[in-house]
Amino acid sequence: MMKKIEKIIKWLQKHRCLTAIISGIMFSLPFAFPPLFLLSFFGVALFVIALYGEIPQSSESLFSRRLPIKKPFLRGFLFGLGFFIPLYHWFIALYPFNGFDFTFAQSVFIIIAACVGISIIHSFVYAIAIRLYAFLRPAVALVPALLAAFWVLAEWVMSLGELGFSWGVTAISQLWLLPQVQTASVFGSYFITLVTISSGAYLGLAAIEREKSKMFVSTAAIIFSANFIFGTVLFFIPTPTNGELNSAILQANISSSEKWENEGKASEEAYLALLEEAVEKYDSDIIVMPESAIPLNYSVDSAIKEKLQTVSTQEDVIIVLGALTKDSGDTYNSLVAIYPDGSESNVYNKRSLAPFGEFMPYKDFFENTFPFIKELNLSASWISFGKGSNLIDTEFGNLGGLICFDSIFQENARESVKDGAELLVLATNDSWYKDTAGVRQHADFARLRAIENGRYMVRSANTGISMFIDSKGRIIKSLNALEMGIIESEVKTSNSLTLYTRFGDTALYLAFAIIVFGFINRIYGLIKHKNK
Repeated sequence: MMKKIEKIIKWLQKHRCLTAIISGIMFSLPFAFPPLFLLSFFGVALFVIALYGEIPQSSESLFSRRLPIKKPFLRGFLFGLGFFIPLYHWFIALYPFNGFDFTFAQSVFIIIAACVGISIIHSFVYAIAIRLYAFLRPAVALVPALLAAFWVLAEWVMSLGELGFSWGVTAISQLWLLPQVQTASVFGSYFITLVTISSGAYLGLAAIEREKSKMFVSTAAIIFSANFIFGTVLFFIPTPTNGELNSAILQANISSSEKWENEGKASEEAYLALLEEAVEKYDSDIIVMPESAIPLNYSVDSAIKEKLQTVSTQEDVIIVLGALTKDSGDTYNSLVAIYPDGSESNVYNKRSLAPFGEFMPYKDFFENTFPFIKELNLSASWISFGKGSNLIDTEFGNLGGLICFDSIFQENARESVKDGAELLVLATNDSWYKDTAGVRQHADFARLRAIENGRYMVRSANTGISMFIDSKGRIIKSLNALEMGIIESEVKTSNSLTLYTRFGDTALYLAFAIIVFGFINRIYGLIKHKNK
């Protein structure tokens, strides 16, 4: 058995570019198939083999021996392609763009730009991170920590700017084993990246440094086990709560093309019918409808307001509605609550907008170069960015609103909870992507936000996946994608704060500190060598 493993390792060492691609593919698989979460570690191990290849034996200590890396930029880029193209394959579900006036060529261009173009851009981010890592030429003992730190840097960079899209964060691939990700409530989700990448790097070193393989494997096991044990303790410590309420979620399963037809009549009728069914069937305190459930301008459409206010008053229930609103001439993607006395809450406006669908990033360039792309926006105007958490006050506690794209950026949920949100409410519309891995991955971001901040989450999705999530990331009840229905559950409120909510992404700060140390160590080494 060992001889076969050695043969495989030697083959991988000889075909390092191919190994880099294979390692990326392996790293992507747990995102689509969560029970394969351990492949994340082995994907990193293969990438270490791709970086270093065969290493001659040496008597130098692990703290002084520095390993050369050939073509780090290329291998980082190839890893990225192997990772991101499978990760973003669900963009294909956009085709044939029902409801849009695109030609076949334009449709194909958008799909290729989404699946391949974004993959190439993100692969460049990884390639640059790995090139910087290689410049430091770390001692063997520092390889896992520095590789993990640069990995965190790459994930963070992908969340920045108008095209920020931090979809491939490592923590999402580890949610199948919930105790493994509970430490995100202490250090933030980047800590899961540090644990996964450093553990995987030690496994990779074990494959190429045979004499010390037992020590490297043991170290990987210790890091994994320590995080798992600490996470298990956190998992079984109850989150302090200060109240409870019954909530219902409506999911009408209206396709994207149907939603905007005939001034949104189909969507309006479907959701009003579900609302009537919900109040007859359940004794809910709060009913949550998804993002732009009724795709009209709620600020000026008095008819729909009156209908919802009538139901709210007659049934003594709070209705939380996703809708478009206007303020000072600007259009917002919003959440608003209708109270039983007929009044309305603060309006929460979406803080993180979807590029091209809601706003045009780098407007001058894209509108001049690819003018047809602006047709991706089906509403009458571009959406404006919301500012602040704008909590929705209720007798059951403060609700922290999130809308769709908001949930993939951890700072949005953290800001809401820090401002006093006792329950998180997420409204989304994932109908563009039908029942693909992308829809399930998007739902997993909600679970991660719940864990980080120690809050229950009510997630209402137009075509699914709607779910109730507890403060440990467990799914209490859910409604599958592409199903129409109502789900109801008791949820709990809390005003306690996790360490992550209090102090933010301390794991990110740690990663920066490791990188700074790496640069100082490298510069010191160069000066010392020059003086010799």
